[in-house]
Amino acid sequence: MNIKLRLLSIWTPKFILKRELTRTSHLTMDYLDQLLKQYGIPLPQEEPINGNLEEIRTYMGFRHNHRVDSLIKTLGKEKAIELGKAQMYAAGLKLGLEARELLHVKSLEDTFAAAKILYKVLGIEFNIVYEQKNIIVYINTCALAEQYSAETCIIMSSADKGVLKGLNDDLDMEFIERITTGAEKCKACINNSGQKK
Repeated sequence: MNIKLRLLSIWTPKFILKRELTRTSHLTMDYLDQLLKQYGIPLPQEEPINGNLEEIRTYMGFRHNHRVDSLIKTLGKEKAIELGKAQMYAAGLKLGLEARELLHVKSLEDTFAAAKILYKVLGIEFNIVYEQKNIIVYINTCALAEQYSAETCIIMSSADKGVLKGLNDDLDMEFIERITTGAEKCKACINNSGQKK
């Protein structure tokens, strides 16, 4: 693991967490707003998000929900989820590619260290378990689960898939259990096509 990743893994200053949370919030809203505009859905009139980390996460979650609800009302649940997932995957991929370059991600160890830093920004804690040839992610706590509807969670977790792919071309992730649908923890399976350690 490179020195930058090692240091940020040990301690990430609050100003960096807040800056990255604000950037993530703006990017994901922008990508959802592109969908709203495409289908003639009025954009919500909102004040800029301010506050501490917890307040920004709460506002972001509320605003994600609002946009997803608008998409579902206009397009129907199935189409809204399909289009929303594709849009959030693209947003996540952008974030992941930027983080890969910024944090000099080279290995599987680097990938998961970078992912932990990015998830910390969102108030998400996870651990990795290796089960034979499978890599399993368990999300133990998620600040956004308190805000998200099940539909919003399905759409927004596609950003996680995109982030992981941006960090490491060899990795694909699929969620199979979610806190927002009643599971104690979120569970996702990662396929490592490169099998690099």
